[in-house]
Amino acid sequence: MYVPSAHVTHLRHDTTQSILDTYWRWRPYVNPYAYGARLRSVLGRAIFVHFRYTFLDPFRKDVEAHRWKLAALDFLVLAYFLYRDFCLWLSTKTGSSR
Repeated sequence: MYVPSAHVTHLRHDTTQSILDTYWRWRPYVNPYAYGARLRSVLGRAIFVHFRYTFLDPFRKDVEAHRWKLAALDFLVLAYFLYRDFCLWLSTKTGSSR
């Protein structure tokens, strides 16, 4: 039954890691590691994708707006994405998950 006046509230209990995991999984570009990329590809992705798009643009905007706490989080996102990509690459080499 459709009730237009219905109101729903979702209570989330996120942690910093769960937010970063969600952001990492939903980023707007394709992950090449699922098909056995080399470590060089992981490093190239870190430089050309994560640093440029995931870090640099948001960091620049946060600094220009004097949002220093968010600028610090931009570094955390960059480091976490590199960590997750390395773990994914490593799991394709060892056959394990995460």
